[in-house]
Amino acid sequence: VNPLPSPTLSPNGTLSAEICDDDNDGFASFDLLGLASSIINNEPNVVYSFHETASNADQNLLPLASPYTNIVMDSQDIYVRATNTITACYTVVTLTLNVIAIPELPIDITDITICDTASSLDGFAVFDLTLTQTEIYGTQTPSDYTLTYHESQADAIASQSQSPIVNLTTYTNIIANQQTIWVRLEHNTTGCYAIGDNVGLGSGFTRISKVMVFSHPVVSLVALTKMVCTPMATLLYMVGSVIGSSLARSLALA
Repeated sequence: VNPLPSPTLSPNGTLSAEICDDDNDGFASFDLLGLASSIINNEPNVVYSFHETASNADQNLLPLASPYTNIVMDSQDIYVRATNTITACYTVVTLTLNVIAIPELPIDITDITICDTASSLDGFAVFDLTLTQTEIYGTQTPSDYTLTYHESQADAIASQSQSPIVNLTTYTNIIANQQTIWVRLEHNTTGCYAIGDNVGLGSGFTRISKVMVFSHPVVSLVALTKMVCTPMATLLYMVGSVIGSSLARSLALA
């Protein structure tokens, strides 16, 4: 009697794979070849194929190509056929593909502005980054997430512990006039996260706000502007941009 192949199973008797959903549409691309290497259970002479139905797996028909995008939103069962290449004995087990939603970030966040009170008008000020937290969390429960702020996109992507800004209520911009701060919102249970360029620091009367869209989930921007508050001055500000051309106008302040 030849033993059947024995793929590594979870305690509930099924295999499972999870992936974070980069756009929260319930669909994602799964690396089936990578999954095969993780469930092979160190068995020699065993090959794996993946199928959308148990019948196809039993008959070794219509194997799925890798990568594979689920056709059922959020969660889908497919079937793994493990075949011993010497005895031809095989086992079919269920593999559940789970697409996990990432946290939601708002597309836009209210700007934070600070007047430059320094006599030198140096373009630096102390900002309270926590003023953006209510908008960032939205209807999500804050205790379910870890929110961190970072001075570079690379730090934000690397991990929530990669050089996060710690002085959130007393943060001084390190680039005069305008600076981008990246925000990372990670779910404490799933580990799925979203990042966005969240803070732009500016100085003077010019105030520029923009929203930039990246491949990572939903991107949001807060423009933290340091403004020169003089009682008598002329304000020059950007009011629009059409096909690369900017429209500006001057207002006299009295």
